[in-house]
Amino acid sequence: MTGAAVLTVDLGNTSGSLALFDAGVEPRAVAAWGAGDEEARLTEAVRALRDAGRAIDAVGLSAVGPEEHERRIAALLEGLGLEVVGHPEPGLDMRIDHPETCGADRKYAARGALASTDADALVVIDAGTALTVDAVVRTRGGAAAGAFLGGAIALGPTGLARALSDAGARLPSFALEPDAPA
Repeated sequence: MTGAAVLTVDLGNTSGSLALFDAGVEPRAVAAWGAGDEEARLTEAVRALRDAGRAIDAVGLSAVGPEEHERRIAALLEGLGLEVVGHPEPGLDMRIDHPETCGADRKYAARGALASTDADALVVIDAGTALTVDAVVRTRGGAAAGAFLGGAIALGPTGLARALSDAGARLPSFALEPDAPA
């Protein structure tokens, strides 16, 4: 078997993804799915990693949807013999008035952005079910890798398209196509 790794499971409102993190190696995407088929995709991905000789130390689970969904996925992963760590600490100093209102997805995106560059200040944009724009800065010393300064959240592309169609009397309904030319 090769060295052990940590899997991260990102359960969004309408989609999810699984990534593999090895010490000293760039993280790599393992699987992604739309709403409804995550249980089969997770089981398949974990089995494929094990068949390839991958040892998995733990699974970091981040969810922003219903708590029941998170519990069901955690139970599935534990049933596959994995140690699940729900909402691991992102290593950020939360410099906002109400840190408890900031979703795990925003914290992990900010932390991931810091880990992927040497820049001292970043704007992190995530366009999923919601569109988030957040500011993060690198800190020197201390336990935190950076400071989350705050940001904004709005409807994502699909929600905006739906709202425009619903609110605009003469606007037709349309579906967004990934990677469509502008």
